Amino acid sequence: MSAMLWSAAVLASSPQSSSRKAVATFPYWEDFESGETLPDGWVAEAPSEGGLQWGIQVFNDALSALEGEKRAGVGPRGTEGDNRAMLVSPALDLSLLKQPVLSFYRYLTADDNMSMLGYSDTLNVYYRESSEAEWQLLSALTGEANLAVPGMMQWASADISLPSSSAQTQLAFEAVSKIAGKSIYIDNIEVYDNAVTIAEFPWEEHFENNPKSVIRLWGDCPLVSGSMLLA
Repeated sequence: MSAMLWSAAVLASSPQSSSRKAVATFPYWEDFESGETLPDGWVAEAPSEGGLQWGIQVFNDALSALEGEKRAGVGPRGTEGDNRAMLVSPALDLSLLKQPVLSFYRYLTADDNMSMLGYSDTLNVYYRESSEAEWQLLSALTGEANLAVPGMMQWASADISLPSSSAQTQLAFEAVSKIAGKSIYIDNIEVYDNAVTIAEFPWEEHFENNPKSVIRLWGDCPLVSGSMLLA
């Protein structure tokens, strides 16, 4: 049996302090493996009466997270109804990126049968250009069924282009749960620049640094006779 710990050490209903320096190193990566509380700069808004609350879930079984032993999610389980809780990222200096993209994985445990009955859980993704600005909806996501195991769900990826170029951009993940006993999780969050220019030659790539980003950038390049064709 997996042991788990929900951390509620960082709770706030007010915006983040504007004195915190924005993240300026990209790709920005967060896999929630650094500790048993929310990472530095991440804020979980105070939960509503429904009882939803973002925190870090720690499992002994590494397969329970996408990678490693930890993931962020909502808990304890909410009551029946429209329960909401929001997890807010630190400020990101997206003025440094030409084509900023948010990539992450989600796991919603509500299955397709519940969705047909109108009980679909949702993960809403928002952005705002400062701590005082209004939240803007980027995407509303549901779970993805595991076709190999009927009745089970699976981790699903999402890649979302970010329209902001603000130096104080924040992202938020809002869990909306209508089913008591069901859960919403996220893991492996990355913000990266989808436009990369190589200006120094000779140039070599050994795929040793941040392989996820490197493979993504190379994914659309055609191969001819085993060598890379550059347009």
